[in-house]
Amino acid sequence: MTVTLRLETPADHYAVEAMTRDAFWRFWEPDREICEEHLLTHRLRAAGGFVPELNYVALADGELAGHIIYSKSRIERDNGEALETLTFGPLTVRPDMQRKGIGKALMRRTFDEAKRLGYPGVIIFGHPDYYPRVGFRRASEFGITTSDGKSFDALMAYPLCDGALDGAAGKYYIDPVYDTLNQADALAFDQKFPPKARIDAVLIGVLLERLGADAAKAIESLGFQTLELMRSKSRREILALPGMDEISVGTVSAVMAEHGWVWGR
Repeated sequence: MTVTLRLETPADHYAVEAMTRDAFWRFWEPDREICEEHLLTHRLRAAGGFVPELNYVALADGELAGHIIYSKSRIERDNGEALETLTFGPLTVRPDMQRKGIGKALMRRTFDEAKRLGYPGVIIFGHPDYYPRVGFRRASEFGITTSDGKSFDALMAYPLCDGALDGAAGKYYIDPVYDTLNQADALAFDQKFPPKARIDAVLIGVLLERLGADAAKAIESLGFQTLELMRSKSRREILALPGMDEISVGTVSAVMAEHGWVWGR
């Protein structure tokens, strides 16, 4: 397989949005009618913080296989200064091409370009057991929190050069476009694509029934309705819950794997 990377062009827009729709079609919450990531991709291109120099597609043997899109973000430092950073997402890989290194290739190419453009770092919300494999660290290590002061392992930072985020302690803000999404708009936008059968989320009960009482209570305390939402928590965070132990965490990992999710590795 030959993978090539290039900037997205307007001719790619529909195909990229359709691929993003396919990649994120599995629903995380039972009351959601539609995924919103393809609409987000569409809106990001017109957002004030959009960074066209980092808007890349991946082609596998000439066929569209992946896409990454960036917007500007910022850290409002504790000392009152602001630091401009980058955020990517959605990072999309065509479903049949996942786990072949395409996402990593898109990140590495765009990280190199972002460094050349002078950005200090990339901040994301992502799967906390995956992104550290490509160099992301918990944002809390740099003193970076969400805009409302919260800290969790899914908030991660990637310094684009040594020391670039040292002293960056403060609150992280993303482009306002991320807050414009809603189900009604996503349903209307989805009409431009062919009909697609719904793939419902797996309810959290399939995990709870496999755990002991204390571990099940710990998982219930998270308030997750579906198994997919477990991907937002790292192995470290789950193990730290009262009532969890290594055996219980192993059960979580096994149940996730049974339903197609790699977790806790």
